[in-house]
Amino acid sequence: MTGFSVRTLVFPTDFSDCSRHAGEQAAAIARHFGAELHVIHVDPPVTAPAPPSRVTAAVADFGDGLKITTATTSGVPAHAICAYAQRVGADLIVMGTHGRTGVSRAVLGSVAEATVRHARCPVMTIPSPAPVKTEMPASGREVRCVVCGTSSSDLICEGCRGNIRGTALEARPGAETPARVRH
Repeated sequence: MTGFSVRTLVFPTDFSDCSRHAGEQAAAIARHFGAELHVIHVDPPVTAPAPPSRVTAAVADFGDGLKITTATTSGVPAHAICAYAQRVGADLIVMGTHGRTGVSRAVLGSVAEATVRHARCPVMTIPSPAPVKTEMPASGREVRCVVCGTSSSDLICEGCRGNIRGTALEARPGAETPARVRH
C-alpha cells in the first residue's frame, strides 16, 4: 500500500464559525501536502446568493504559501460539493460539522453526512469547537414525538426523523413503527 497523498483538496464553507475552524484545518492539510486548495460556497435553493467577496474574505486568514481557487455555486449543498469535487479531481474534502442534534438536525439535515455518503473521494469532517445543543433538557418527564406522539428520547422520534428526511428506515426486529399523522 502506498502512502496517502493529497494534490487537490476541496473545502466547502457556509461562513460559520464552524466552517472557519474547519478551514484552518483544511489550509494546514493543504500546506502539509503542497496541495491546491479549492474553497467553495454553495447557495442553497431559494436563498439570495452570497457575494463572491465573502468567499475571498473567508480565505484571507489562511496565510501565504497556498495555491487557492475560490468558487461559488447554487443547488443542494451536498450534491453541489460532491459534483465540484469530482469535477476538479479532489483527493480529499475537508468540511466542518455543526454538531446539530434533535429537531434542527431532523429539519435541516446534515450536509456533512450527505457529502460523506455521496462523495467519490475521502471526506474529513472537523467537529465544531462548540457543538450546538438542541436536545430536550432532562426534566424527568416523558417526552413525546411532536410528529406522531409516540414516546421518544427526543422531540422527533427516529422513525419520523427518517420520514422527514425522505429516507426509509431499515426494519429492525422488535422495533416499533411510528404511527402516521393524519390531517
